[in-house]
Amino acid sequence: MEAKLPDARPLINVCDRFGFVPDLTHYLYTNNMLWYIEGYVQKVNPGNAPLVVGQLLDDECPEDFIKGLILSVRSLLPIEPLVDECEKRNRLRLLTQFLEHLISEGSQDVHVHNDYISF
Repeated sequence: MEAKLPDARPLINVCDRFGFVPDLTHYLYTNNMLWYIEGYVQKVNPGNAPLVVGQLLDDECPEDFIKGLILSVRSLLPIEPLVDECEKRNRLRLLTQFLEHLISEGSQDVHVHNDYISF
């Protein structure tokens, strides 16, 4: 991270492999490299999207970017960890549109329906 590489892909691979996803997200966000965050969540590891969302909330990222990121991953996103990350930060309302979208697509996931009802 200190090297300020022009291409963040090697950094993304190392951080993903060794579990430094929040640090990676903070670095990419503070260096205005949002397209790498999108690429990481959409193509590299959608399963870590809850960690990314949690860090973006901590960094006070605009909600529109976070909502777009969540919607871009859709059903690949693990619901329970995402709800946990948002709940820790008292930002569950952020997920309303996403959960409605999954329900309208016909999701039968118990967590989707339970978490939507709890709002």
